[in-house]
Amino acid sequence: MAISLDRRAVISGVIAAFVTGPALARRADPAKVTVVSFDLIRPSQGAVGMREVATKVAEVRDLARKPDKLGKFLLKEALPVVRGPGGGLHLIDHHHLGRALWDTGRREAHVETMADLSMMAPAAFWPEMDKRGWLHAFDARGNAIGPSKLPQHVKDLGDDVYRSLAGAIRQRGAFTKTDTLFSELKWADFFRSRIPLSTVERDFESAVRQASTLARSPDASRLPGFVGR
Repeated sequence: MAISLDRRAVISGVIAAFVTGPALARRADPAKVTVVSFDLIRPSQGAVGMREVATKVAEVRDLARKPDKLGKFLLKEALPVVRGPGGGLHLIDHHHLGRALWDTGRREAHVETMADLSMMAPAAFWPEMDKRGWLHAFDARGNAIGPSKLPQHVKDLGDDVYRSLAGAIRQRGAFTKTDTLFSELKWADFFRSRIPLSTVERDFESAVRQASTLARSPDASRLPGFVGR
């Protein structure tokens, strides 16, 4: 069965996630959290915003000064995964945190299993992931890629500068955080078609100002977390 990587399919998949799949908890259930090697975890998206990763790296390092606080944080923010064919663990959210933990030298991760699809055939697994809104197979430039081309480890996630841009303006209140999976990647795609890459790469603050204005425009009203003027 061929998987559609059309953006409309991704959006419909997100809606389906709340109908056919378990909603992601805002906080993990400590009783369901286990610790596994990062080598067992496979990303379900192709890129992150490395500026946001750097912010989370600083947060983790600050927490690490008090091990008890870091331990509570890792339990509360356990990485949500889906168990796939062969028992592999597929990360469906918190990719930035996962990469930040790796970058701070941690080689094990606290995870919470949100669904067990390990009995499915590989050919059926990816369409099911897509249907539930747990797959965002796009690279750092926003190009559609097949699941087979997704990074095989959090350390291999690409750097999407537009995702960093979306994270930056959310922090400044231009839109709000929601429970919608991949919501900030949707904002990244919105800016990708409106703000030149050269601006984002060479003058990030100028791009932030432009994005903040665009985020409050009617064109953005259908995006998750829109707050308007």
